Amino acid sequence: MIYIPIVALGFGAYKLYLLAIPQYRESNVNEYMIVLRDGEPVKAGSGIYYFTWYGDKVIKFPTHLRSLEFASEQVTSEMMGVRVTGTMIWSPLRDEGLFKLYKAFGDELMNENSSFINEKIQNLAISVIRDKVANLTIEAILRDRNQIRDGIKKSAGEVLKGWGVWLETIEISEVHIVSGSLFQNLQTPHREKMRLHADKIERSTENTIRSETMEKNNAFSKESTEAQNKFQKSKMEADSEMEIFRMDAKIKKQQQIQATNQAKFVTDQLKNN
Repeated sequence: MIYIPIVALGFGAYKLYLLAIPQYRESNVNEYMIVLRDGEPVKAGSGIYYFTWYGDKVIKFPTHLRSLEFASEQVTSEMMGVRVTGTMIWSPLRDEGLFKLYKAFGDELMNENSSFINEKIQNLAISVIRDKVANLTIEAILRDRNQIRDGIKKSAGEVLKGWGVWLETIEISEVHIVSGSLFQNLQTPHREKMRLHADKIERSTENTIRSETMEKNNAFSKESTEAQNKFQKSKMEADSEMEIFRMDAKIKKQQQIQATNQAKFVTDQLKNN
Protein backbone atom coordinates (compact mmCIF):
# COMPACT_ATOMS: atom_id res chain seq x y z
CA MET A 1 0.00 0.00 0.00
CA ILE A 2 3.00 2.30 0.57
CA TYR A 3 4.06 1.93 -3.08
CA ILE A 4 0.86 3.45 -4.49
CA PRO A 5 1.51 6.98 -3.17
CA ILE A 6 5.12 6.73 -4.30
CA VAL A 7 4.08 5.80 -7.85
CA ALA A 8 1.53 8.60 -7.90
CA LEU A 9 4.12 11.06 -6.68
CA GLY A 10 6.58 9.85 -9.34
CA PHE A 11 4.00 10.21 -12.11
CA GLY A 12 3.07 13.67 -10.88
CA ALA A 13 6.73 14.67 -10.77
CA TYR A 14 7.17 13.44 -14.34
CA LYS A 15 4.19 15.50 -15.49
CA LEU A 16 5.60 18.56 -13.75
CA TYR A 17 8.92 17.88 -15.47
CA LEU A 18 7.19 17.77 -18.88
CA LEU A 19 5.36 20.99 -18.13
CA ALA A 20 8.43 22.80 -16.89
CA ILE A 21 11.06 21.58 -19.33
CA PRO A 22 10.66 22.22 -23.10
CA GLN A 23 11.41 19.43 -25.54
CA TYR A 24 13.84 19.94 -28.41
CA ARG A 25 12.37 18.97 -31.78
CA GLU A 26 13.94 19.20 -35.21
CA SER A 27 13.30 18.15 -38.83
CA ASN A 28 15.64 17.13 -41.61
CA VAL A 29 16.00 19.19 -44.76
CA ASN A 30 13.94 16.60 -46.66
CA GLU A 31 10.94 16.76 -44.33
CA TYR A 32 8.49 19.38 -43.19
CA MET A 33 7.66 19.88 -39.55
CA ILE A 34 4.57 21.63 -38.19
CA VAL A 35 4.26 22.48 -34.49
CA LEU A 36 0.70 23.00 -33.29
CA ARG A 37 -0.32 24.63 -30.03
CA ASP A 38 -3.98 24.75 -29.12
CA GLY A 39 -4.82 23.77 -32.68
CA GLU A 40 -2.87 26.63 -34.29
CA PRO A 41 0.55 26.47 -35.99
CA VAL A 42 3.42 28.12 -34.13
CA LYS A 43 6.23 26.86 -36.34
CA ALA A 44 6.35 25.26 -39.78
CA GLY A 45 9.07 24.54 -42.32
CA SER A 46 11.78 22.11 -43.39
CA GLY A 47 15.17 21.69 -41.75
CA ILE A 48 14.01 23.61 -38.66
CA TYR A 49 14.12 23.07 -34.92
CA TYR A 50 11.85 24.16 -32.09
CA PHE A 51 11.45 23.75 -28.33
CA THR A 52 7.99 22.38 -27.68
CA TRP A 53 6.01 22.36 -24.47
CA TYR A 54 3.73 19.74 -23.06
CA GLY A 55 0.54 19.62 -25.13
CA ASP A 56 2.19 20.77 -28.35
CA LYS A 57 1.69 18.51 -31.34
CA VAL A 58 4.43 17.86 -33.88
CA ILE A 59 3.71 16.62 -37.42
CA LYS A 60 6.39 15.60 -39.89
CA PHE A 61 6.05 14.55 -43.53
CA PRO A 62 8.37 14.33 -46.58
CA THR A 63 9.13 17.36 -48.75
CA HIS A 64 9.65 15.48 -52.01
CA LEU A 65 7.44 15.77 -55.08
CA ARG A 66 4.50 13.43 -55.42
CA SER A 67 2.86 12.27 -58.63
CA LEU A 68 -0.38 10.60 -59.59
CA GLU A 69 -2.07 9.51 -62.78
CA PHE A 70 -5.59 10.33 -63.86
CA ALA A 71 -8.04 9.29 -66.57
CA SER A 72 -11.30 10.95 -67.50
CA GLU A 73 -13.98 10.21 -70.08
CA GLN A 74 -16.27 12.95 -71.35
CA VAL A 75 -18.19 14.02 -74.44
CA THR A 76 -17.14 17.05 -76.45
CA SER A 77 -19.32 19.92 -77.59
CA GLU A 78 -20.06 17.72 -80.64
CA MET A 79 -21.25 14.87 -78.37
CA MET A 80 -18.27 12.67 -79.29
CA GLY A 81 -16.66 10.64 -76.49
CA VAL A 82 -12.98 11.09 -75.63
CA ARG A 83 -10.73 9.65 -72.95
CA VAL A 84 -8.00 11.90 -71.53
CA THR A 85 -5.14 10.43 -69.50
CA GLY A 86 -2.21 12.19 -67.91
CA THR A 87 0.00 12.79 -64.89
CA MET A 88 -0.02 15.43 -62.16
CA ILE A 89 3.02 16.32 -60.07
CA TRP A 90 2.47 18.25 -56.85
CA SER A 91 4.26 19.31 -53.70
CA PRO A 92 3.29 20.90 -50.38
CA LEU A 93 2.66 24.64 -50.59
CA ARG A 94 5.29 26.32 -48.45
CA ASP A 95 4.82 28.57 -45.41
CA GLU A 96 1.13 28.97 -44.53
CA GLY A 97 0.20 26.27 -47.03
CA LEU A 98 1.67 23.56 -44.81
CA PHE A 99 -1.03 24.00 -42.16
CA LYS A 100 -3.74 24.08 -44.88
CA LEU A 101 -2.29 20.85 -46.24
CA TYR A 102 -2.47 19.22 -42.81
CA LYS A 103 -6.05 20.38 -42.29
CA ALA A 104 -7.01 18.95 -45.69
CA PHE A 105 -5.31 15.55 -45.41
CA GLY A 106 -4.32 15.09 -41.76
CA ASP A 107 -1.99 12.24 -40.84
CA GLU A 108 -2.33 10.82 -44.38
CA LEU A 109 0.57 13.15 -45.28
CA MET A 110 2.95 10.80 -43.51
CA ASN A 111 2.04 8.09 -46.02
CA GLU A 112 4.12 8.78 -49.14
CA ASN A 113 1.61 7.05 -51.43
CA SER A 114 -1.68 7.76 -49.70
CA SER A 115 -4.66 6.46 -51.67
CA PHE A 116 -6.88 8.99 -49.86
CA ILE A 117 -4.83 11.98 -51.06
CA ASN A 118 -4.42 10.58 -54.56
CA GLU A 119 -8.12 9.90 -54.94
CA LYS A 120 -9.07 13.37 -53.74
CA ILE A 121 -6.71 15.14 -56.17
CA GLN A 122 -7.64 12.74 -58.99
CA ASN A 123 -11.33 13.52 -58.54
CA LEU A 124 -10.57 17.22 -58.77
CA ALA A 125 -8.54 16.72 -61.96
CA ILE A 126 -11.28 14.57 -63.52
CA SER A 127 -13.93 17.17 -62.69
CA VAL A 128 -11.89 19.99 -64.25
CA ILE A 129 -11.08 17.90 -67.37
CA ARG A 130 -14.74 17.09 -67.94
CA ASP A 131 -15.63 20.76 -67.73
CA LYS A 132 -12.91 21.72 -70.23
CA VAL A 133 -13.57 18.91 -72.69
CA ALA A 134 -17.32 19.55 -72.73
CA ASN A 135 -16.68 23.02 -74.19
CA LEU A 136 -14.19 21.95 -76.88
CA THR A 137 -14.44 20.20 -80.24
CA ILE A 138 -12.64 16.99 -81.21
CA GLU A 139 -10.45 18.95 -83.61
CA ALA A 140 -9.43 21.47 -80.93
CA ILE A 141 -8.60 18.72 -78.43
CA LEU A 142 -6.51 16.65 -80.84
CA ARG A 143 -4.79 19.67 -82.38
CA ASP A 144 -3.77 21.47 -79.19
CA ARG A 145 -3.34 19.45 -76.01
CA ASN A 146 -1.66 22.44 -74.38
CA GLN A 147 -5.01 24.17 -74.32
CA ILE A 148 -6.42 21.41 -72.12
CA ARG A 149 -3.29 21.22 -69.98
CA ASP A 150 -3.11 24.96 -69.33
CA GLY A 151 -6.84 25.14 -68.61
CA ILE A 152 -6.64 22.25 -66.11
CA LYS A 153 -3.54 23.66 -64.43
CA LYS A 154 -5.13 27.07 -63.99
CA SER A 155 -8.50 25.84 -62.70
CA ALA A 156 -7.19 22.97 -60.55
CA GLY A 157 -4.26 25.02 -59.27
CA GLU A 158 -6.57 27.63 -57.73
CA VAL A 159 -8.52 24.97 -55.81
CA LEU A 160 -5.41 23.06 -54.74
CA LYS A 161 -3.87 26.20 -53.24
CA GLY A 162 -6.78 26.24 -50.81
CA TRP A 163 -5.77 22.71 -49.81
CA GLY A 164 -2.14 23.70 -49.33
CA VAL A 165 -1.05 21.91 -52.52
CA TRP A 166 1.25 23.43 -55.12
CA LEU A 167 0.65 22.00 -58.59
CA GLU A 168 4.12 21.68 -60.11
CA THR A 169 3.03 20.48 -63.53
CA ILE A 170 0.42 18.52 -65.39
CA GLU A 171 0.99 16.54 -68.57
CA ILE A 172 -1.59 15.08 -70.99
CA SER A 173 -0.18 11.75 -72.13
CA GLU A 174 -3.01 10.59 -74.39
CA VAL A 175 -6.27 11.76 -75.90
CA HIS A 176 -8.22 8.79 -77.23
CA ILE A 177 -11.48 8.89 -79.19
CA VAL A 178 -13.70 6.37 -77.45
CA SER A 179 -15.78 3.89 -79.49
CA GLY A 180 -19.24 5.05 -80.34
CA SER A 181 -20.91 2.27 -78.36
CA LEU A 182 -19.59 3.63 -75.07
CA PHE A 183 -21.41 6.95 -75.49
CA GLN A 184 -24.25 5.75 -77.69
CA ASN A 185 -26.90 6.61 -75.13
CA LEU A 186 -25.51 10.11 -74.79
CA GLN A 187 -25.20 10.61 -78.53
CA THR A 188 -28.67 9.32 -79.46
CA PRO A 189 -30.64 12.36 -78.18
CA HIS A 190 -28.21 14.70 -79.91
CA ARG A 191 -28.39 12.78 -83.18
CA GLU A 192 -32.20 12.67 -83.02
CA LYS A 193 -32.22 16.40 -82.39
CA MET A 194 -29.90 16.97 -85.36
CA ARG A 195 -32.08 14.72 -87.57
CA LEU A 196 -35.21 16.63 -86.63
CA HIS A 197 -33.39 19.86 -87.24
CA ALA A 198 -32.27 18.63 -90.67
CA ASP A 199 -35.82 17.53 -91.50
CA LYS A 200 -37.10 20.92 -90.45
CA ILE A 201 -34.56 22.65 -92.67
CA GLU A 202 -35.42 20.34 -95.57
CA ARG A 203 -39.15 21.02 -95.19
CA SER A 204 -38.50 24.72 -94.92
CA THR A 205 -36.34 24.60 -98.04
CA GLU A 206 -39.02 22.69 -99.97
CA ASN A 207 -41.68 25.17 -98.88
CA THR A 208 -39.47 28.07 -99.90
CA ILE A 209 -38.76 26.52 -103.30
CA ARG A 210 -42.46 25.73 -103.81
CA SER A 211 -43.43 29.25 -102.82
CA GLU A 212 -40.81 30.81 -105.07
CA THR A 213 -41.90 28.55 -107.96
CA MET A 214 -45.52 29.56 -107.50
CA GLU A 215 -44.56 33.21 -107.36
CA LYS A 216 -42.51 32.84 -110.55
CA ASN A 217 -45.35 30.97 -112.29
CA ASN A 218 -47.86 33.58 -111.20
CA ALA A 219 -45.56 36.34 -112.34
CA PHE A 220 -45.00 34.59 -115.67
CA SER A 221 -48.73 34.01 -116.10
CA LYS A 222 -49.42 37.64 -115.28
CA GLU A 223 -46.76 38.82 -117.72
CA SER A 224 -48.08 36.43 -120.36
CA THR A 225 -51.63 37.68 -119.88
CA GLU A 226 -50.49 41.28 -119.99
CA ALA A 227 -48.48 40.58 -123.17
CA GLN A 228 -51.45 38.82 -124.77
CA ASN A 229 -53.78 41.66 -123.84
CA LYS A 230 -51.28 44.14 -125.18
CA PHE A 231 -50.98 42.12 -128.38
CA GLN A 232 -54.77 41.97 -128.76
CA LYS A 233 -55.04 45.68 -128.12
CA SER A 234 -52.30 46.41 -130.67
CA LYS A 235 -53.97 44.10 -133.17
CA MET A 236 -57.31 45.77 -132.65
CA GLU A 237 -55.73 49.16 -133.06
CA ALA A 238 -53.97 47.99 -136.24
CA ASP A 239 -57.19 46.46 -137.58
CA SER A 240 -59.04 49.67 -136.81
CA GLU A 241 -56.42 51.76 -138.56
CA MET A 242 -56.50 49.37 -141.52
CA GLU A 243 -60.28 49.61 -141.72
CA ILE A 244 -60.10 53.40 -141.64
CA PHE A 245 -57.46 53.29 -144.38
CA ARG A 246 -59.70 51.04 -146.49
CA MET A 247 -62.71 53.31 -145.99
CA ASP A 248 -60.66 56.33 -146.96
CA ALA A 249 -59.41 54.54 -150.09
CA LYS A 250 -62.95 53.47 -151.01
CA ILE A 251 -64.28 56.98 -150.56
CA LYS A 252 -61.48 58.44 -152.65
CA LYS A 253 -62.10 55.84 -155.37
CA GLN A 254 -65.78 56.67 -155.43
CA GLN A 255 -64.97 60.34 -155.56
CA GLN A 256 -62.65 59.69 -158.53
CA ILE A 257 -65.35 57.68 -160.31
CA GLN A 258 -67.88 60.43 -159.74
CA ALA A 259 -65.43 63.06 -160.96
CA THR A 260 -64.69 61.00 -164.07
CA ASN A 261 -68.37 60.40 -164.79
CA GLN A 262 -69.13 64.07 -164.31
CA ALA A 263 -66.30 65.09 -166.66
CA LYS A 264 -67.52 62.63 -169.25
CA PHE A 265 -71.06 63.93 -168.95
CA VAL A 266 -69.88 67.49 -169.45
CA THR A 267 -67.86 66.48 -172.49
CA ASP A 268 -70.80 64.65 -174.00
CA GLN A 269 -73.03 67.67 -173.50
CA LEU A 270 -70.53 69.91 -175.22
CA LYS A 271 -70.34 67.57 -178.19
CA ASN A 272 -74.09 67.45 -178.59
CA ASN A 273 -74.37 71.22 -178.63
